[in-house]
Amino acid sequence: MNSTEFIPEDEGACMLSASKSRPAIIADGDWEERYAQRLGDYLREGSPVPQPYFAVVELTSACQSACSYCDCWRSAGRHLSFENMNRFITEFAEIGGKHISFGGGEPLLYPRLEEALSVCRDAGLSTSLSTNGLSVNEDTLGRAAAAGLSCLGLSIDSLRPEVFAKLRGVELERVLRSAEILQDALEDGPTSVFVCCTVSALNVEDLLPVLDFAERRDWGVIYQPVHLSRRQRKNRSWLLPDEPALQRLDEVLHAIAKRMEQGAPVHSEPLYVQRIADFFRHRRFRFAPCLAGSTTLYLDLDSSLKPCIVLPRIARFQGTTLRAFRESLRHRTAGQLMRRTWCPGCWLWCYANDNIRWASLIGLPLTEGIRGGR
Repeated sequence: MNSTEFIPEDEGACMLSASKSRPAIIADGDWEERYAQRLGDYLREGSPVPQPYFAVVELTSACQSACSYCDCWRSAGRHLSFENMNRFITEFAEIGGKHISFGGGEPLLYPRLEEALSVCRDAGLSTSLSTNGLSVNEDTLGRAAAAGLSCLGLSIDSLRPEVFAKLRGVELERVLRSAEILQDALEDGPTSVFVCCTVSALNVEDLLPVLDFAERRDWGVIYQPVHLSRRQRKNRSWLLPDEPALQRLDEVLHAIAKRMEQGAPVHSEPLYVQRIADFFRHRRFRFAPCLAGSTTLYLDLDSSLKPCIVLPRIARFQGTTLRAFRESLRHRTAGQLMRRTWCPGCWLWCYANDNIRWASLIGLPLTEGIRGGR
């Protein structure tokens, strides 16, 4: 798999710290304020770079879906080395990490998922993952919750069977049955649930119904625009909205923003939601400064370390430690380039929404952070 071209199907799995616009998975209520202060000192005064607080760990490429915007399912299913993952989790906790998001592929297909969750729990880390719903059953959910899973996302892009099938390659009815199991199995338990909805040309009219679906179940929602690699854009341009569809998308996003003002459980900053259509209009649309090089880590399926999912690997984890990786010239240079937006750019929820949140807490002017389109 080419790391410079791969974009995960459910980047909503990148769960962040507790706030009104996010699932509350970091119990320390003062932590966010303290971390924002350190980020502000780093930006304004050149203080040392804060240690990352969240990491994405790519567990497997195995997946039973056939999503139109993801190629993971086309390859043979491979799994991340448990030994490397175990060491990564331990070292991540030692340098001050707070949260790990398990990605894929389909994370529920990882053979040692419970052990991975337990390692995180014992290290004091909260956890999250997103699922296509096809492996959901009461036993699996019960064991994951008992092992410490903090937050689980269910991927639903549409409630219209024909649209869902075209986007995700499976029957909607199977996923709706999983939603019922989720609601019954995790109700009143420690694991919270949210819906991951990837926005494309096909499901503009589905965004509000998906919000209604989640709100009736007291679940959250994460919206994120579909991200296609250069190679994917050549034969999947039908996923990208044209200008008439974008004008309609603006109207729908405005309605969602109004619902957010009334307390709708959309786990995003308002600016992030409002500018999703602009990401489709402007190829290099992004928010600056990008702090992902300081706040996040990414361990891919080959046990390679990356500053974020969009950029190529910097080091092999087998030959280093997280502390040495963070202090290396290559990583520090990558972080500086990302902060100056010298990167491909993205509107991925776990990065763009995170950047907006930190900028707001630090006191930076948000509208001036928009790059690539006003």
